[in-house]
Amino acid sequence: MKSASTLVYTGSSYTGFACPSTCGSAPSICSSTSLRPSDIFNLHGRAKLLEIQRENAILKKAVQIQNSKLNEKAGQDQEVQQLRQMLAQYQEQLGMAVLCELAACKTLHCPWVSSKGAH
Repeated sequence: MKSASTLVYTGSSYTGFACPSTCGSAPSICSSTSLRPSDIFNLHGRAKLLEIQRENAILKKAVQIQNSKLNEKAGQDQEVQQLRQMLAQYQEQLGMAVLCELAACKTLHCPWVSSKGAH
């Protein structure tokens, strides 16, 4: 049995290359296989195509994960913006309530409110 790196060119073909027709696995070497240079190119092209397809699948999954995370972050950013708006509204309402309470106390002559404001 020959190693995968041993290819013998006999003038018109190579021998000792992985046999795709009988075993189908790359580590297996069929010494009786005789392949033309165009066959080797086709096998190399198929291997390269499979590698590219695997890389493409990995990249597609990565893009899906990234899009999912971006969508999740966009939702969180929107929620943060809504909470900030609510906080601003509550702060404004609180300020108005304090002013109304001070005005009511001044009108009622509350002893703890001086004419300059609360203590």
